[in-house]
Parts: sequence; structure tokens; C-alpha cells
Amino acid sequence: MTTNDAVTGHLVTDEAGAEWYRIDRVERMEPFLMTVVSDTDLWMFVSSAGPLTAGRVDADHALLPYETDDRLHRAAGITGPVTVLARTVEGRRELWRPYDRVLADGCTRAVAKRVIGNALMLEEHNAAWGLTFRMTWTPAPSHGWVRTAEVVDVSGDGADLELVDGLLDVMPAGVDAHTEQVTSNLVDAYKRSETGRWGTAAVYTLQSKISDRAEPAEALAATLVWSVGLPEAEVHLDERVVAAAVDGRDHEARGLLTGRRGSYLLRDTLSVPPGGSVSWQLVADTGIGHADVVD
Repeated sequence: MTTNDAVTGHLVTDEAGAEWYRIDRVERMEPFLMTVVSDTDLWMFVSSAGPLTAGRVDADHALLPYETDDRLHRAAGITGPVTVLARTVEGRRELWRPYDRVLADGCTRAVAKRVIGNALMLEEHNAAWGLTFRMTWTPAPSHGWVRTAEVVDVSGDGADLELVDGLLDVMPAGVDAHTEQVTSNLVDAYKRSETGRWGTAAVYTLQSKISDRAEPAEALAATLVWSVGLPEAEVHLDERVVAAAVDGRDHEARGLLTGRRGSYLLRDTLSVPPGGSVSWQLVADTGIGHADVVD
């Protein structure tokens, strides 16, 4: 193993003066569990392989399905963050899926955590493309969890890319962890995901509370996901847009999805300037009252 292939850990300081602990070549380690802390009721558990679960208060108020760490390490491409990048070189279409289940040839990964524990960065570098993809998770007490994604050109050549990026299997408010883990197919039948005249926002709810009694059971809370930075992007609720992007096919963005897992996926094109970068943010929160969603 050469020096460049070795796992290394060291302290780094960002432009704002914050100190982070960074591990390079983390793909050479067995997956491990990390946390991101906040000074509110926001919680997050993250696998070094990329998947995560997060929410407010406890496991019964999750934004993404609550899993034990062994299952979380295997959840890439099933729940949580997903990214597909495509480019055309000499008439040939090429794909890159940062933090996918299988690491592509020539790619390396790193993770970094702010020393005080309230931010986590996961990074993948593609030497053949001359690009680095980076996602950073931070808590925002009044807005929920914020994911900042960035594509950085390190080759100096720039890049024109197709993009699908976002979150798979967003949980509606009102589903406790036991119900999701034991009867997830039943829970899917009650799910309602929709967009509307709310800009980039998507709302995830239950059609009604999950009950076998013949009585009204309104679900009066929602999960909300929205984004900034890609104003022209299509917002897709259906995870099948990922397969369409991989195949280079169109996929209609529908404003309502019922009876299936809901996702929040942005589809757009990116033009990364030589030596520059393009970034965007996703913001997600749960347990929001209907009146607050409308506001």
C-alpha cells in the first residue's frame, strides 16, 4: 500500500476558522456510525458509507426511516441521500454516482466532522472527471436539517453535467418507528407526497392516521422538504426518476404521489466553471402543523 492509499486522519481549519477532524481514504475502513449533534431536539445518525436517519425528539419523529446501525450501513441507494451525475464525452455518456453502494474505479472518499460535533461532511473525488462531490449536514433549529451539496472542479477544465440529487424514502409525520419497521408496506399505502404552488417545497403526510377502526383519524402534521440554489430544477416525488436518469430517459414530474414511498429529488443540468463550483441546499423538517405548512 502506498502512502496515498493509506487511511489518514488530521485536523483541518475551514475558511471561517472552524476546526474539523478529517479522515481521508475512508473507503478503506469498515463502515462506522457517526452522530451530528445540535442544541435543540434535532438528532442524526450517519453511516460513513453515506446513508443516515434523522429527525426530531426521538425515533418516532424521523425524517428518514429509523434503522439500527448494521442496516443503516447497507441502505445506500435505498433510503437517504442519493446523487447521479452524468456527462457526455466524445459522444459517449458516462455516469458517476457519489456515495453509491459500490465505489467507482478511481474514486476516493473522505469524511470530516466539526470538532464541536454540529456538522458533518462527506466527500468523494473522481480523478477521471477532475471533480469532487461534497455534502455537508448541519442543524438549523427553526428549519430542521440542512444538506449542502457542492460539485467542485479541481481540474481547471469545467464541466457540463446532468444531475439528479436528493433524498429517498422521506417519512411523513405521524409514523412511529415500530410501525415503520414491522408494517412498512402498510405504511406506504397511507403515504401522500405532493408539490404545489409552494416553489420548491414538497409536503409528506398520511392520508389518515393508521388505524383499523371505523372512526375519523385525521393526520394533522407533515414533513416538509424544500431547496435553494437550483431554481430551474424539476422536483420529483417518485424515486423511479433515479433509474430514468441512469438510463438517460425522461421522467414526468408529477405533483402528487400516493400509496408509495415519497422522495425529494431534484433533476437539473449543471455548468461547473473552470476551477469553480456549483452548490445547492436541501432543508427538511418534520412534525409541522398544516397551518404552518400553508404559511
